[in-house]
Amino acid sequence: MLIQPILAYGYQGDFFSIFNGVYDWNPLTRSWWTSEAGYVAPGSIVDSYVKLTTDPKTGGDAYEMFVGARGGFNVTSLRTVDPGQATNESWAMFVLEHQPNSCEAYPPNNAFTFEGVTLEVDGHRVEKPAWQAEQERPACDSEAVVVDASTISITWDTSAKAEASALPAAASGSLRAADWAAQGRESPPPPRKWLPAGTGQ
Repeated sequence: MLIQPILAYGYQGDFFSIFNGVYDWNPLTRSWWTSEAGYVAPGSIVDSYVKLTTDPKTGGDAYEMFVGARGGFNVTSLRTVDPGQATNESWAMFVLEHQPNSCEAYPPNNAFTFEGVTLEVDGHRVEKPAWQAEQERPACDSEAVVVDASTISITWDTSAKAEASALPAAASGSLRAADWAAQGRESPPPPRKWLPAGTGQ
């Protein structure tokens, strides 16, 4: 399952929008859910989080998602975890997805930065998560850059050609905190495809 705050261009029109989304891969319950979406002005700072909590109605596990532009639209969503789900959602990713037909479609500053990123496991903060930057068929010379444990950038070149490389790398930065082994847990296998974007902090 993907639990994700999203910043997307063209979702509602010729502008950026933010919303929460949940994609369920379970073949019996496969679904794609989205919250209300809202406009984001150019230059806005967007905050977001995802956390495991308790559904006040059922008492079961639920994921709370928030995404909001400072001084603008924001939305908080609660999605109950299917009781049949036994696998931990143990991957944290920041992703650039959906390659454009023209690299000029990307913002001209050629970068997007997630700042103030924090990560918790079982209620305990991971002080220095070991993020890993990976690529899968990158277009527009896009690249994920781990600046430090709490800062991640995704860069691109608006003057480049949009065609994706034939190499097995992605126009997304997949970043995973590699602290599970230290807690005696088996790390999950990597997903087959990097999917929708979340925003940091």
